[in-house]
Amino acid sequence: MTVQQAWVIFASGAIWHPANAITALATRSHLVHVAYGDHETIVERTVEKGERLIPFKAAIRQPMIQTVLSIDVERSFNPEHVSLDKRPISVARGLAYLWSGGRVRHSNCVSRCREYLALCGYATPDNLLSPILLYEYLRARGATEVVIDESHPAQHAASRRLV
Repeated sequence: MTVQQAWVIFASGAIWHPANAITALATRSHLVHVAYGDHETIVERTVEKGERLIPFKAAIRQPMIQTVLSIDVERSFNPEHVSLDKRPISVARGLAYLWSGGRVRHSNCVSRCREYLALCGYATPDNLLSPILLYEYLRARGATEVVIDESHPAQHAASRRLV
């Protein structure tokens, strides 16, 4: 069986936005946003406009990107075939989702990323509610950090963490 790859991008997000600021405070982490896809196309969920497809090369130019993880999955699933959710995210519902421990249903960047990974045959537990929890879970199970490019701010930060 050929090993397939799914990519998960973690970002700090625009901290001036209430949803990102609240997530950062609630989780005590600078990782407040996650996008997903493969080495060509990424699905990103914005608060105001819902999900959109963007080329991976355009996504990694964003200075808020903190790290990219590559995950071995059973089967690849083309991000272009994902049914995009164009609904805006409710900040109030997002808060209820975080503080209820996931008991309040909510479609956000983390839940959508978990759905995509499930399509790829990679199951994740229901208690992964925030980007930092997802990041820690994936790293603990062998996900590898992708070298973006040596000049990217995230790459510089990652190399400093290793020293």
